[in-house]
Amino acid sequence: MAGGIKQVNSINPEPAAELQSRECWSEAETLRKGKRAVTLKICKQVSQIYDWLNSQIKSLDVDCSACGKCCDFKSFGHKLFVTTPELLYFYKNVKPLRKMTGSSCPCLENGKCTARDFRFSGCRIFFCKADSEKINELSEQTIKKIKTLCDEFDFPYRYVDWATALNNIDFYNSVNPRSVAAESVSEKEPH
Repeated sequence: MAGGIKQVNSINPEPAAELQSRECWSEAETLRKGKRAVTLKICKQVSQIYDWLNSQIKSLDVDCSACGKCCDFKSFGHKLFVTTPELLYFYKNVKPLRKMTGSSCPCLENGKCTARDFRFSGCRIFFCKADSEKINELSEQTIKKIKTLCDEFDFPYRYVDWATALNNIDFYNSVNPRSVAAESVSEKEPH
């Protein structure tokens, strides 16, 4: 089942997280190379899920000051997890991808997110001050929509730590014969 979650090594989760991250990149590259039309459809649906999510967030009456504090994962005490389709969407729209060299997201520059329009559902849903029950419910609904998308396109569902995924970008580049910088902007489908 494409939407199924792969088991991770509960004794030592780091190697399992790295493996899942490499699988995400490998699956994204396989899809990108062989099924460009499907890649664009998946990216379009991720964009639609984000539009739905943004409308749901507006109804929660929460506010984000865009201060960037939550983007320093270690100091804020959390990790950002991303799904395979979101990673594909992000990769198609944000270049170049940079490794995480510290505890902050590399998209955070001068206290602002440089990838705000393409940020992950976890970034969209997280608020410094919000009703955690409502936020958790919204997160579950979003994940369900993403799993449905994976099932529809027979695209493996993975849920990986953003830092681990970014720090395995070299693996992606090793299976991707084209340089990240050479990826054509014309491949992006407007949304």
